[in-house]
Amino acid sequence: MNDENDPATQSWHLDKRVPIALIITILFQTFIAGAAFATFNQRLTAVEAYVATSPTYRERFIRVEAEVPAIRQRLDSIDSHLDRIDDRGARRE
Repeated sequence: MNDENDPATQSWHLDKRVPIALIITILFQTFIAGAAFATFNQRLTAVEAYVATSPTYRERFIRVEAEVPAIRQRLDSIDSHLDRIDDRGARRE
């Protein structure tokens, strides 16, 4: 039996059929992926720090929600003024 052609017994090796350009390209892509991951990690750390120090969206929403009744009351007042102006205009015609 010929063990040289058996894939199970052959160990991995690099021969001259693998171009050096392919090896360089793979190394370059690996370096770029590592740099991109490092940049992503920096940005994520910055966002986490911002979120930790800024007021939460829930607190901001509660503050806005507290102002809604006053805004609604002011809009009702504006509507009533506009209705009165409209009524005066309709009587003149």
